[in-house]
Amino acid sequence: MSRFFKLIPGMLLLFFTLAANNTYSNTTLKRIQIMFAKRPAQSRFNNPENFDFHEKVEMERIVDKLMESATDPYKASLPLLISANLNDRVRYNSSLEKFFSQLKNLQDYPENFEDWMRNNAFRTWMLGRALLAANIMRDANTLARVNDDLSEEKTTPEDNPAFATWTLAYRAALNEIDYNTFKRNMLTGTFKLTEKYHADTTNHGALSDALWAWVMDLSAASAKNYTDYKSVKAGILQLTGKKSIAETLETGLLRTAKSNDYPAWALAKVRLAAAIMQDWTLYDDLAPVVTASIDAAKLANAKAEYALAKTENQLAIKAENQFRIRKLPEPANKKPKTEPAVTNRLN
Repeated sequence: MSRFFKLIPGMLLLFFTLAANNTYSNTTLKRIQIMFAKRPAQSRFNNPENFDFHEKVEMERIVDKLMESATDPYKASLPLLISANLNDRVRYNSSLEKFFSQLKNLQDYPENFEDWMRNNAFRTWMLGRALLAANIMRDANTLARVNDDLSEEKTTPEDNPAFATWTLAYRAALNEIDYNTFKRNMLTGTFKLTEKYHADTTNHGALSDALWAWVMDLSAASAKNYTDYKSVKAGILQLTGKKSIAETLETGLLRTAKSNDYPAWALAKVRLAAAIMQDWTLYDDLAPVVTASIDAAKLANAKAEYALAKTENQLAIKAENQFRIRKLPEPANKKPKTEPAVTNRLN
């Protein structure tokens, strides 16, 4: 269909079919419980239970403020994701309750919400965020509930294609089976968003939609498929032709007074994916760029972006500490090796 399909080798994989249930099913819950029980310790990076860092208290305060001011599902999803990154069970549960309350309000009283939220793909996108948060927290009950909800949702041609593609990325990120199930449609959606941008490179909204799709694809591929991970990195570079992924995201995602593409969060997500894949070249290249973007988000008072980026970057650092093998420095008092004396004796 497009030359961009050449970027992803081996896209056509055998699909695993998830059971579709009409209610909050014991079958789905059982499958997810087995998934957690069988997940190999080394298969992915798990958020640490005792997750402490210098700005943790500041992050907790931001979660509380965001939760208090959440008046729609989108705003309610932000403290939910941050509290999951923090592995804060109390705030996660409170945020989850607020999130589902707002999602129900949208369903019951759509006239009270903005037009861009009134479509099925927006709802599935938000459910995808809840899926990610629940997976981080190993919350099997919420995972089963959201999976059942997603199995019932049907998008239409009138729905936002970016929202639909991002939903697939969240579903693909869940585990290896779901990755292989949703990967092809996820990548197909990303290619379509890419083509939309290339049809009009002055359309910043199209660029932002495509870039975020590639970023989420990279996150989904991390710890699951190294070939896909490398191909998605190539896709990010191909999108605008910049020299590096850092430059692509820095220049392609904007933070203005009118709107925010959350560039710091995107950069931090890519850095976390790099750490999980032990891609230390990309991880190190992104370090100063991520820090600068996080500082800029804080300066701009973009609280949600700042907290999301800060927590994901801290998780990237934790992943580095877990996976990276560093060469230990030589002891200061170690005697240098001496070469054996050369003799004229023939052996």
